[in-house]
Amino acid sequence: MLNLETATKAALRAEMRNLNLPADGLNVEGLKSALAAHYALPAAEPEAPADEPAPEVAVEVPAVTVPEVSVPPVVLAPVVPVVLPAPKPARLEANGVKQPATGTICRQIWDYCDEVERLGQMPQAKALRAWGAGKLDDTTMTVQFYRWRKFKGYSGRQA
Repeated sequence: MLNLETATKAALRAEMRNLNLPADGLNVEGLKSALAAHYALPAAEPEAPADEPAPEVAVEVPAVTVPEVSVPPVVLAPVVPVVLPAPKPARLEANGVKQPATGTICRQIWDYCDEVERLGQMPQAKALRAWGAGKLDDTTMTVQFYRWRKFKGYSGRQA
């Protein structure tokens, strides 16, 4: 038998292997306790006959008290309905030019050209600039006039 008080960890592990006892994860104190418990057991007891049940051993389990934990109530955010923006009205496209959106300055110029055309006349850039003088930029009016003409399919000089 090994002297448990003076034995080293390696000697304790070797003794555990000789006795076929598991030693994984045990420190020196654990090895000493396991060997002391093994040596304290009486010699091999004869097994109980198969027809007799093994005697029941009463095991006392200490009572465990679980502290009460107060859990705050779960507060959900109010559900807000999602309001999608109204779809923009479709803008017409012809000859590679899209019609300006309603309510824009460019659309005002196009509306003027449409009105003059509806009256049976061909809009002129000079007349358009005179109509918008002081209210709208001359370059914007000229560019939009020629975009309107392309949209309508007019090309070249108009008499």
